[in-house]
Amino acid sequence: MFDYAVLGLGKTGCAALEYLVRREPAARILASDAKADPALEEQLKRQFPGVAFEFGGHTERVAQARQIIKSPGLKSQHPILKRAREAGAIVMSEIEFAFRRFPAQPRFIVGVTGTNGKTTTTHLSGRLFEAGGFQTLVAGNIGAPLIGSLGSIHPDTVLVLELSSYQLEDSRELALDAGLVMNITPDHLEHHGDWAAYLAAKEKIFRFVKPGGWEIVNADDAAVRNLAPGPAGIRLSFSSKQALEEGAWLSGGKLQFAVGHSKVNIRCSAAPCPNLIGVHNLENQMAAILSALIGGVRPAAVEQALTMYAPPPHRLEKVTEIGGILFINDSKATNIDSTVVALRAIGPLAAARRGKIHLLLGGQDKGSPYAPIADFAPAIKKIYAYGEARGKIVEELKALPGEAYPDLPAAVRDAVTQIGTGDIVLLSPACASFDQFKNFEHRGERFREIVARLLGPRSGR
Repeated sequence: MFDYAVLGLGKTGCAALEYLVRREPAARILASDAKADPALEEQLKRQFPGVAFEFGGHTERVAQARQIIKSPGLKSQHPILKRAREAGAIVMSEIEFAFRRFPAQPRFIVGVTGTNGKTTTTHLSGRLFEAGGFQTLVAGNIGAPLIGSLGSIHPDTVLVLELSSYQLEDSRELALDAGLVMNITPDHLEHHGDWAAYLAAKEKIFRFVKPGGWEIVNADDAAVRNLAPGPAGIRLSFSSKQALEEGAWLSGGKLQFAVGHSKVNIRCSAAPCPNLIGVHNLENQMAAILSALIGGVRPAAVEQALTMYAPPPHRLEKVTEIGGILFINDSKATNIDSTVVALRAIGPLAAARRGKIHLLLGGQDKGSPYAPIADFAPAIKKIYAYGEARGKIVEELKALPGEAYPDLPAAVRDAVTQIGTGDIVLLSPACASFDQFKNFEHRGERFREIVARLLGPRSGR
């Protein structure tokens, strides 16, 4: 019998394991990973000599644990978890495990989810609270596991969490002052099973909003609008398309905000962050600003922070511009909808520059059709399809000029020979990265390196 089983020994699992060994030294712990990794096994056994380990599969020993801390990538319907629950085990996410161990109750907690845009919104929300003078911790799906950051939580802390559908699905008891849902389009269906299950996972965020807390939703997204409200939250909407009585909206080219009976004017244009491109990023800003205003940040602090904001990398990131040619890294676009959003943002920019888009697509296919990309044919000069999905991409987009390449370097090399003044080379892959890269960050970093190598000294930002 084990007190705890930690399932999955990636970044999240190892952070949970380290916490348990340090804070509960008498606990009986099983650490289990589905992959056989002799090097990692040897390293962890040296680091945690009192822990029982198993690699290469989850055995029946997992079902002997009283509490199971599950890494996000493991499906909740995994047979071993079913047997563990039947045996009376409590199965939880690392996020919930951390919530149960807060050393103090934070001043204000924001949770952000959505298919796309949640990282930018989380990151910007954190910057706005920092600008407002609050001690701020940004954690969750965005980077550092929450369990490893508990030492930074105090009664005056503002906690801003990016919450994935995996993390929400595996949580039962969280307590948020504000829950934000940016948008919902089909993604991760191979994990959740179907669209309904994916929606249900996202909808859970409203269940976690405290009485009198806030549900901040995208009024322009039908799937988000139709999510059932939680039992106790107050709903606020944001929209880039229509005027609202309360929430955030555009009016006369300016952002307007109204919360309760007070209307707040943020003195900025419809594009307050100069480094954020596109309507989707305008929506991200609206949601982040709403969270900051209801959390107590003064409008003047919001205005100042917006003008200075630098977004996280790999999200329509301007890599370099040289000779009238712009290179943009949107490696975070791991699904079709993200790439469509990118094309909506970059298409008008290319037209204003009197240029065209050279679109780099490819990686590990996620099962969705690429046909929506054809709607942007007038803006696209050529498709450069690479990686595992290259054949499918070229076939489904055969109405557009396109060519297949074995890998990203080959695709970029050819693109550089075909670009002209005003053109934009856009990496927005619409695929997962795992066929040739560790993750989307690795893919984006390699893109930067390839561009720098091909352009030489001219490629400085």
